[in-house]
Amino acid sequence: MSSKLPVILGSASSSRKLLLQTMGIEPYGIVTADINEDPMLDEPPSALAKRLAEAKALAIKMPESWASKEYFLITADTVTAVGRRIIDKAKNDEDVAKALELQSGRNVRVYTGVTVQRRRGNHVLKSSTRICVTSLKFKRLSALEKQEYLASKQGVGKGGALAIE
Repeated sequence: MSSKLPVILGSASSSRKLLLQTMGIEPYGIVTADINEDPMLDEPPSALAKRLAEAKALAIKMPESWASKEYFLITADTVTAVGRRIIDKAKNDEDVAKALELQSGRNVRVYTGVTVQRRRGNHVLKSSTRICVTSLKFKRLSALEKQEYLASKQGVGKGGALAIE
């Protein structure tokens, strides 16, 4: 067995793949998990990010051909919040505009949950989850700045309409 185990990225996010590559890690493969990402009633943003990263890892099942192979699986989820108010992933320009309005001039926190599992096939040998919190102060955005960001389409599909991985 090779001392360098393959890394499977449990995310279709091009930003996450690029982040791994920046650290010198080339994912051997990319798999995704289809999970319900809705927050539970009164769930804090940090708990949501942790739960989603772990749920994605649990939901990913490798094919039978991997039954005896060891590898690392990395999953992650990012949650953006103003206070305890979670800002959903922007599905369209309207969502991006609402997110920008909510964050403009306010303190924003971005919670990233990351789960790393060492596996043999679908058997978890070891698992660890960590949360990283990034705090930022949003400047008060002008109407022109909001329009330019909307036109860039960078916020669609991103938590809090932010692409800050």
